[in-house]
Amino acid sequence: MTAAARHHLKSSTNNLHEQLHALPAFVSLLDNTLDVPGSVAIMRRFQGFYAKLDAEMLRACNDYNVPEQLYHYQPREPMFAADVRALGCGDHGIVDGRCTVPDIHSVASLAGVAYVIDGSVLGGMAMNKSAAVLLGEDVISGRSYWNWCRKNGLRQWHAALSLVDHCWTVEESRATMTDAATQTFEALNVWLSADRENSGAIGP
Repeated sequence: MTAAARHHLKSSTNNLHEQLHALPAFVSLLDNTLDVPGSVAIMRRFQGFYAKLDAEMLRACNDYNVPEQLYHYQPREPMFAADVRALGCGDHGIVDGRCTVPDIHSVASLAGVAYVIDGSVLGGMAMNKSAAVLLGEDVISGRSYWNWCRKNGLRQWHAALSLVDHCWTVEESRATMTDAATQTFEALNVWLSADRENSGAIGP
């Protein structure tokens, strides 16, 4: 991605990004104080979010004829669902379907969303190390998503950057990408910091 594009998107969303990093569940996972029930709660929250976002991302890639060699989206909800089952939660359905996801109405808005969610796989690589401490180095079930980040994170991130580069060349697309990235961070912050009384809430 051009330095200008990366700097602009990063600076425009930095406060929301830091807010997401500061959520108690992520802090406790990274400092190895999160327990298995807390990990299940995180996975169920992500499952609910990506159940909606996966469908939007796949629809947008198809509707806007995005070439797979430029950008290919990997659905996340099935991985989170598998981890929830592996951690002993059983099949209780997706937690609360009232989350909102960004409106993807163009290739530029797709690129803005991809910038956020495919950038998050880099953090997922660090999360995988912490999850391995919690569940065991030789145990992949229960952390298959984090392990996917470890194995595929850089490739997915570079694909997202290619899509952003593609859109950045059109000046009118830049604001659209920024708005979509902002909306994605906002949606994640709201959904992952939901009321703890909700059965799917996360945190220690």
